[in-house]
Amino acid sequence: MIELEQVQTVPLVVGEDGTIRIIGSRVTLDSLIEEFKRGATAEQIQEDQHPHFDPAYTTLNIGLIRGGSAKNVIAGECRFTLEWRPIPTQDSRHVLHLLNSAIEREKLSDPDFECEVDADRADGGFETSPASSFVTLLEELTGKTAGTVAFGTEAAQIGALGAEAVVLGPGDIRVAHRTGEFVPLDELQRCTEIIAEAITSLCL
Repeated sequence: MIELEQVQTVPLVVGEDGTIRIIGSRVTLDSLIEEFKRGATAEQIQEDQHPHFDPAYTTLNIGLIRGGSAKNVIAGECRFTLEWRPIPTQDSRHVLHLLNSAIEREKLSDPDFECEVDADRADGGFETSPASSFVTLLEELTGKTAGTVAFGTEAAQIGALGAEAVVLGPGDIRVAHRTGEFVPLDELQRCTEIIAEAITSLCL
């Protein structure tokens, strides 16, 4: 009798742009392979993801870059500002540890390489249960289902003080933090009414 080995199907999907991703997430196959090359285990990779967020992993952004004196002169140094927005299940200093490890590896391969990191702050992510009565109330008042956002707010600090934090406001994040950003007046007025109704329901 021939015994057949059971093969588990890998949950992958190919997008319209040809990018291979894990089904039900925005995590790419290439990023998983790079993590395995870095020595991460499957358990560690899973810890670095949160299925309810889009994207499902911590995001990084370099917003400021300074260096050099002229276009035809090799810059002697470069300074840049890096920020990251961790998912709630990840240590806020995890990216900093990865960055420092990468710097040490680069120093080993290039003795002339120098890099200093000045970490001003390390804000964590936050998560309020969708079953919270506060969340449920705001869903009723807004007529919208609560979700997640991949940008920074002060909600994590408010949550650390023991309060239930929810991000709620008018406008569209796609036009925020850029030239010409705006908030429609009708949305601002409606948001004011929602907050007033919430205060009346919870506090009065």
